[in-house]
Amino acid sequence: MESHENQEHAVPESDAKPKATAAAPPKRRGGTWGRTRLTLVGSLRGAGTLVWSGGAIPAAYGLDIFANGDHRTASGSLEGDFAALATAHAALEEPATDVVLKLEDGRELAVDLIDLEPDVSDFEAVGDLSTLAPA
Repeated sequence: MESHENQEHAVPESDAKPKATAAAPPKRRGGTWGRTRLTLVGSLRGAGTLVWSGGAIPAAYGLDIFANGDHRTASGSLEGDFAALATAHAALEEPATDVVLKLEDGRELAVDLIDLEPDVSDFEAVGDLSTLAPA
């Protein structure tokens, strides 16, 4: 009997599996995968007032300010009785984007409300943020 243990078998090219060629993974820069890195430059907490065309509501706020070079972004959360505002914007089926947050120190910040609920909301600041944190 012949031994088949060390024999190689030729596979016709039509039956051969194609070699996998993996694309090179994207190059990482500082662990960000090409995203812009933001730095926390300030935080503000206080009792302010949320103002919109239909009224004003006392609101506790937490605001974080981020920077990338000279560019600033800010976002945070609010707590208060937002039932009237939530009802008004739900009737319009639009996000609450015509809102101003008056901070405890008197500064004003235009905000877009995100996930507005009767007692809480997240927000993103819009417009000029240069007065919120030192350069």
